[in-house]
Amino acid sequence: MILLTDGWSNVGDYDKLLGEARANGITVSTVSAAGGSPELLRSVAQKGNGTFYVANTNADIPKIFVKETKTRLRRYIQEKEFVPTITAPSPVLKGLTSVPSLLGYVGTTPKSTASVPLSSAERDPVLAQWQYGLGRSVAWTSDAKARWSQNWIGTQEYARLWSQSVGWVLARPSENVQVQIAHANGEAVVEVDALRPDGAYLNGARAIVGIVSPNGKVTETPLAQTAPGRYEAKVPASEPGSYITSVSLAGAAQVTQAPTTGFAVGYSPEYRALGPNKAALANVARITGGREIGSPEEAWSHDLAAVLSTRSLTWPLMLIALLLLPIEVAVRRLKLGTLPVPMTIPRHRSIPTQAPTPVTPRASGETARSTVTEVPPVTEPLTPTPDKTQEDDALARLRSAKRRAGKR
Repeated sequence: MILLTDGWSNVGDYDKLLGEARANGITVSTVSAAGGSPELLRSVAQKGNGTFYVANTNADIPKIFVKETKTRLRRYIQEKEFVPTITAPSPVLKGLTSVPSLLGYVGTTPKSTASVPLSSAERDPVLAQWQYGLGRSVAWTSDAKARWSQNWIGTQEYARLWSQSVGWVLARPSENVQVQIAHANGEAVVEVDALRPDGAYLNGARAIVGIVSPNGKVTETPLAQTAPGRYEAKVPASEPGSYITSVSLAGAAQVTQAPTTGFAVGYSPEYRALGPNKAALANVARITGGREIGSPEEAWSHDLAAVLSTRSLTWPLMLIALLLLPIEVAVRRLKLGTLPVPMTIPRHRSIPTQAPTPVTPRASGETARSTVTEVPPVTEPLTPTPDKTQEDDALARLRSAKRRAGKR
């Protein structure tokens, strides 16, 4: 733990907290910032098995953190020669009775469910193996180079260790395990038949089936033994898509891995192509007056009877009538006068020709002739003459009305 503070505080039971940290293997280092109290922070670092630092500028803080991290990590690196001890049986160490010495390792803590076949003198794991469900892993805390494993490289134990480690992690499927999967009603029924290497039924094994659904979700379901060497389980599988299954059986001596299998869930049965419904098609043809076509060419034959259909024009005509009704009423009810148009009508009037005037002969031998002078037609504007009778009648009526008014 790295504590970055100014250190100005008078409250808190530091001794108790530092004692709990030491009991749990936690170191406490302090960094004095902004001119903090060096006495208090130096005391905390000493009691916490850590180091006291002073940060004069902000740029010093990252350097201090990196330096402290490297210092504490070096405590986990154990560089000394030792001979690993075989502490647990393992298929990884099959055929190995003794192992050469190593020159160092990285101190780690094994998981509670892991197995530690090789350990150091301080009981730190050197080789650990772990199985979680269908997954397996191997951890080697030393190196595989000439720095710490130079006594191993080139030996028979070195080659056997790594070949058996890879073989255990990548477990080969056993031919003595057969898996059958049937899907119905949204469930997958998994049946596993297992035999021992000598041909006897494998009974009492801890069988687990792992299924990877189409969305990538992994589920593990235990298999129950229903008969000698047979294990069964029902797994929900209603989502359409492909599923991958893997079965493992853990017996008293070893773990048997079944071949990886899978199954597919199709779409809803209503999408399944079951062939044409000829009865329904024949019924449609009968109701509509059609017929069944035997070949694709008949679909293009023009032998269908013409079909006449009627369409009511009531509503379109009513709409037109409603639109024309206001116009018709306006034409009948409103009297729109006409504007006077001045018009000049040319009229030709002929002037009567004068009678010829006799001319006295002037001399002998001359013939008497009459002279006629032609007058061109005169064009006058045609002006309507008022009707005299109508004007007289109007004046007479006015006079009569005036006399009657005077007598009253």
